[in-house]
Amino acid sequence: MEVENGKPVWKADVTDSKGTEHEVTVNATDGNVTATKADRDNDSDDRSGDAALAKPTKTDLEVAVDAALAEVEGTATSADLESDHGRTAAWHVDVTDTKGTDHEVTVDAANGKVTAAKTDDDRNDDSNSISGDHDED
Repeated sequence: MEVENGKPVWKADVTDSKGTEHEVTVNATDGNVTATKADRDNDSDDRSGDAALAKPTKTDLEVAVDAALAEVEGTATSADLESDHGRTAAWHVDVTDTKGTDHEVTVDAANGKVTAAKTDDDRNDDSNSISGDHDED
């Protein structure tokens, strides 16, 4: 969630059936879409990752979050569907445990199984992002 023009909005990256990524802005108060923008990135790695994300997944967001919370007890704070080296899709679910520690849990989008769980240590994060977003592999 972000604040845009003084209003809370959700930003979502959506990949269409052709593999084109779009950034969609949704008003967090009323759920209306307020903007869309196609990503015209010409990076071949990014395009192959987008193509992997365009394929239907067998595991939806709810199932991925449930699997992550079964692995790490706490509260899910965000979830992203990302490509794994352009070949397959995986959910990356951020969970804050009951002690306040942040974790990233990876759930295979094809079968809904947890494939990795790690403690998210911002001190070792070299990015300039403060939101905890994760880059595609």
